[in-house]
Amino acid sequence: MDKTNTIKYDKDGKVLDVTDTDMEDMARWESLAGEAVREAVRESLAGEAVREAETEAETEALKELSPLEHIRLRPGMYIGATDVSGVHYLMEEIMNNAVDAYMLGYGGRIELTVDENRKISVRNYGQGIPFNRLYDATAKPWYSTKYNSKSFKKTIGKTRHAGYGLKVANALSDHFSVQSFRNKKTGTITFSKGKMVQNQPETETGESDGVLVTFIPDGTLFDDYHVIHKDVEEMVKRYVFLNKGLVIIYNGVRYTSQNGLPDLLRDKMKSSGWYPPIHLTGEDIEIIFCHNTRNAEEYYCFVNGSHIPGGGTPVDAFQTAYLETIRHFFDKEYADKEILSSIIAVIAIKVQEPVFEGATGKFWADGQGENTSIKNFVADFIKRELTEYLQCHPDIAVVVRDCLEHQRPMP
Repeated sequence: MDKTNTIKYDKDGKVLDVTDTDMEDMARWESLAGEAVREAVRESLAGEAVREAETEAETEALKELSPLEHIRLRPGMYIGATDVSGVHYLMEEIMNNAVDAYMLGYGGRIELTVDENRKISVRNYGQGIPFNRLYDATAKPWYSTKYNSKSFKKTIGKTRHAGYGLKVANALSDHFSVQSFRNKKTGTITFSKGKMVQNQPETETGESDGVLVTFIPDGTLFDDYHVIHKDVEEMVKRYVFLNKGLVIIYNGVRYTSQNGLPDLLRDKMKSSGWYPPIHLTGEDIEIIFCHNTRNAEEYYCFVNGSHIPGGGTPVDAFQTAYLETIRHFFDKEYADKEILSSIIAVIAIKVQEPVFEGATGKFWADGQGENTSIKNFVADFIKRELTEYLQCHPDIAVVVRDCLEHQRPMP
């Protein structure tokens, strides 16, 4: 039988070992090795074919959506939910635009109507929309004058979704129409599910300038709902409390406030205060607070006129600065609970390019993504103004101290 020698060498070329190997055994091993290689190649080619098929399937699955398609496919990304809360959100977006007009000095009245057929109408008395921009303003997401106009830097409509609030309401409505009144003329554009169905040419009118938005939420997207009028009333009251002098007519009922935040605080207090509310005002900031007989802390935070249920940076800054100021003024290390228990406060600030936390709506920072400047702004204001207030009102300072010592003042 033929044999061959297998010789092993070390790194210097010296022979380490010589092994006799049958040629038949070697041939058999070579055959087996070749089959293994061929099998590996077949598996590799099969795997490559599978990967190519998967890639093709993934490519076919990819689809580019238009803004309108995306809004209708994923409405929750824009309005949070497709129940009554989503409908209220759409209403609030339209109302924000109307309040913007008032904040810019145009018109003093807004009319909000919700009828028995769930049709919602909002009429403002601002400047109106130029007729040649009606389609762009109502159908093109992110088309907005608020991006480059200094006038809109701190208005309410810019708070969260500048440029698409009106368009989202359009896309999610079975019927959506915008009628503009401008310079004794009027023009109307009408949509259904975001697609234009009619664009009426402008005609003469005797109506005052402004905009009328009418919409019916799409019943195929929203669950069976009924507008909660109590919640809408709360929204309306917030608008008038934050915009002194503004008149809102909601289903025929007139709402207005001549005092602003003091009226809001009075509306929210469930019991009498232990002292007259401390009201501090400055440029782009207004704070009013009091202690009452309730043990819980209550905070109502507003950024650029929009209610921020989570509070965020403004509330954090208020709490920190208030604790520090009270301890320093009375020269005593009161516990946090002693100082903050039973306090009710309203905090309203205006900033450029606010940043919000998507899920909760908490306000954290300005347009640079930094909350340090906002925190310092609120904290410095509290320390300075509250200290001066307590110095100028020693009678109130005594009552505040008594509250801290758990001694309710006599009525």
